[in-house]
Amino acid sequence: MALPKQPATETMSITEARENFGEVVTRPRRGEGRVIVEDAGTPVGGIVSIEDIRRLEEMDRELAGIEDILQRTGSGFRGIPADEIEREIGNAIAEVEADYRVNREEKSEPGS
Repeated sequence: MALPKQPATETMSITEARENFGEVVTRPRRGEGRVIVEDAGTPVGGIVSIEDIRRLEEMDRELAGIEDILQRTGSGFRGIPADEIEREIGNAIAEVEADYRVNREEKSEPGS
């Protein structure tokens, strides 16, 4: 999924944001940028478009699904030392690569 090009992000203090609140909340809606709000120089929040929020929520859902898959997959390897898992993964990759090479060579032989 290609992400749309995003406008620049502006940073401003809480005081600045409060004084220009109408403009601050309108900028993201018009696609004119995001605003990071700082308190004493520390970022504390942001004002973004609803499209950004929806995209972030979708990414959160996708990440939760990936984390669930990793958790379920990892539970099958509980108690196995990491170096043994890495060695077995390396062996599996080497086996798949060898099979791929053989298949590719068979297809490139004359009369195949």
